[in-house]
Amino acid sequence: MKKIAMNQFKEKIKKAIVKHKILVTTILIVLLLGAITIFVSYAYYQVREKAEIVGSTVDEIPDIEIRILVEDRDATGAAIKGKYIKYPYIPQAGYKYNSDLSYCTNGSKFTINDDHTVTVEAASTELCMLYYDSIADLDITLNVKLQNVDENGNGIPNSYSDITYDALPAVGYKLNQSSSSCTNSATLTYNRDENRLIILSPGKTECTAYMDAVDVDIALKTYIETRLNSEEFNDKMTEIPTNMYFSLDPDRSGCEGDGSSTVSLENQKIVIKAATRTKCVAYLKVSEGPVIASVNLSADNKKLNLLSSNAGTKITTWHYSVDGGETYTDTSENIISGDFSQQVNVYGTDADGKASAIVELTPEDNYYYTEGFTDSSQVLTKTIEKDGYYYFQVWGASETMDKNLGGYANGYVYLKANDILYLNVGAMPQNNSWIAINGNDINHQAIIAGGKSASYVYTAARVNSHPSSNVALTKDYYLSKATTYKGTETFISPTEAAEKGHAGNGYIKISYIGQSLN
Repeated sequence: MKKIAMNQFKEKIKKAIVKHKILVTTILIVLLLGAITIFVSYAYYQVREKAEIVGSTVDEIPDIEIRILVEDRDATGAAIKGKYIKYPYIPQAGYKYNSDLSYCTNGSKFTINDDHTVTVEAASTELCMLYYDSIADLDITLNVKLQNVDENGNGIPNSYSDITYDALPAVGYKLNQSSSSCTNSATLTYNRDENRLIILSPGKTECTAYMDAVDVDIALKTYIETRLNSEEFNDKMTEIPTNMYFSLDPDRSGCEGDGSSTVSLENQKIVIKAATRTKCVAYLKVSEGPVIASVNLSADNKKLNLLSSNAGTKITTWHYSVDGGETYTDTSENIISGDFSQQVNVYGTDADGKASAIVELTPEDNYYYTEGFTDSSQVLTKTIEKDGYYYFQVWGASETMDKNLGGYANGYVYLKANDILYLNVGAMPQNNSWIAINGNDINHQAIIAGGKSASYVYTAARVNSHPSSNVALTKDYYLSKATTYKGTETFISPTEAAEKGHAGNGYIKISYIGQSLN
């Protein structure tokens, strides 16, 4: 049983999204096995001209800043009257808008829309302050009880043990709806596919969830190596990262039983073949193999443009299917002509026959790009194929594998087709990794992950601290939702595990997000 004070929500949201797979609701509260989090979209600001604001700026109108201030709460969740603190987004539950206190410094008009966005009518630089008062104590308590099992894996009637949220097995249990209950008319459900308990409540509540064991034919535990040759494995990941190639470690992988059950890796997916009930373990090691960087479907659905990733081995043969993967056609060409008006599946193999993951595209979702870049003796270039938002992730190199570790920086930027990226991937001892836009020099650098020096991101707030006094980037290339980390801090690794400082050579990852960050 765990209560989390409302003033801790902001930090819990940030951590829980990655670690605990939070499900979003708009008005009500979602609780994942004891960790209370509210996740709502960040406020999206726009002006009457409909120009999109990135980093709080638009082309035609000077800077517009909107600050959200909510009434603070004490450790019990009760409001501290008259004390307001900054909030990262417009609250959708637990607060009421205070029109008497809210204002814009230059008198501009603003409207809070039903979808929790803000429209500002401004002709000059503007700062708007939006105040919200606390209206409810939204404490939620969840007790989780897991049915005990016998030596054969069968549930023992009326025998349960209390567990914490991180002790719930990924498979093999279901919610006993008749035994589970909540106070204050709250409802409790379980999403089995995503292994989430969900509470919908109008206010304060206490719920008890009884999880019953079910007959499971196959149970799988996966361990994914955090970086090349590290021998450090992450057992919390639900997806195999697509920016690197992984191979199955046969010495540590396998299934229980008489040998009739097997575990293998096909197209970067774990495949288990079993005729009887079994438990399997899969160890995936970072290895050398083909990785797809991009698949681009033309506007008329008549052409596929394919690119092999710098971070993997060269793809020598492409395989594509237009019948949902039932049959594949092989080609050595990187540009394929045909009728792709339905779903198309694509994967590649290298000279050794190793297969990449499968990419699926449709005419509505017609572009895929996720590319990793490893250390190189020269600056690499990448020409952008499609307008849209891209996610930059950059890791700096360390001095040695265990000394003066590299930093990390990330952020989103809107790029246009034919923009050229210049990428320098740092190498030991302790070199910076950076991305420059439309110019191969320090004046065009938009993001830097510190090896020897500090990390940096080009944002509206940090434009004056750019490492060059003659910065050539315009505000069109401001990064948004950007963060930097020192080599002494904990952040995500290239294989999406947690690492405290980046050891070894640097790394750069660029991913296409879409036409909107929403």
